[in-house]
Amino acid sequence: MAAFPLDRLRSEVEWIARNRIEFVYMGDSNWGMLPQDKDVADMLVEAKSRWGFPKRVLANAPKNSSAKVFDLFDRLKTVGLQKAVTLSMQSWNPETLVSIKRSNIKGKTYEELQTLSKSRDIATYSELILGLPGETLQSFCDGLDKCIDGGAHDGLLVYLCRVLPGSEMDSAAYRALHGIETVRLPIQANHGSLDAAAVGPTEYEETVVATKTMPHADWLEAQRIAWFVEVFFVLGIARLPLLWLRERGAKVTDSARWALKQMGYTDTVGRMLSPQEYVGDALDAAWAIYPRLRNEVLRLNEYLEQQDAGTPDFHFAERATFGSIRWPIEEASWLALMSRRDEMYAELLALIEAFCDARGLDKYAVGVQANMTRIKHWTDGVSPADPAEFAKTVLWFGRRGGSMLRPEVES
Repeated sequence: MAAFPLDRLRSEVEWIARNRIEFVYMGDSNWGMLPQDKDVADMLVEAKSRWGFPKRVLANAPKNSSAKVFDLFDRLKTVGLQKAVTLSMQSWNPETLVSIKRSNIKGKTYEELQTLSKSRDIATYSELILGLPGETLQSFCDGLDKCIDGGAHDGLLVYLCRVLPGSEMDSAAYRALHGIETVRLPIQANHGSLDAAAVGPTEYEETVVATKTMPHADWLEAQRIAWFVEVFFVLGIARLPLLWLRERGAKVTDSARWALKQMGYTDTVGRMLSPQEYVGDALDAAWAIYPRLRNEVLRLNEYLEQQDAGTPDFHFAERATFGSIRWPIEEASWLALMSRRDEMYAELLALIEAFCDARGLDKYAVGVQANMTRIKHWTDGVSPADPAEFAKTVLWFGRRGGSMLRPEVES
């Protein structure tokens, strides 16, 4: 394993600070393994203390992290640099791990690292990849729930599987063996500029949309479930009631599946219908009861349809309020819902109470979760009051670095 000379690293850190670079993503996928990584942490801390930059640092910890590695992140935390420690899983499914030739940390180790991070107030995040060979809709949902059970409440991200040119997955034999189907999509950097001139020429990548074990319809359903988990659980909108339901036997992905059906009427093949297609009793169902929630599900489905056509985008009327930034679909939904917060929470409470009725649970206990509205917001008098600044510092910069709930709610 090669390492750059410390003098070079020191000059790069100083250049970053002097040029007021706000965010640094470490290219080292095992930061903390080398003895000199402590020196790098000291350089970053010194630069932030002296020049005020960088603002945040994101580093990937080794798969087998230890207390010694967490010491480095503690060091970054002293000046507010530390964003989050990666505990990447990609998949919890044993058959998938064999297919992609990867070994993960064991579930017990994962839980121990989550416990260690919380005891030292160090944020972590986990990543899963949707569309890997051998994965099924159920095993993917099981993986989401295992991450949550292991403590990944503040940071859980889902990425789509991409086929890299020249990789084993790119070979004709591998594609045929696993039934891999792809669509060619333009590369759209999350939080990148919406100004085409600033972005430059469009590049493309192959994205997996179906495999032998996950038909395309299941892949779409998995995206909807992942969207719900990220918007309502990870980003905090309904995390507390979802945890309350989980303690009473309803896995978060089970709640997601039920809620998605209530938010929108589907036809016999699971396709989400538009309001114009509603007939009979369906007309006074989801659209009448949950208009704000339903609108975001429609926007999600429109995005997924465009994705299938190779031109993913979404209409986000509130974009101008939050800056000329390409927000990931789940963050765009979060911003849209929180822009009409009171209406959205009234619908959400009705949705959760309906779920309790269906499960025979005491609705009063959910009513006690009124503090679910104590999520960070640009009007709370504590967070940045400017919506664009709030979206940048709290949602974009803060998503992997800590909870979206205010501290008194977390405790």
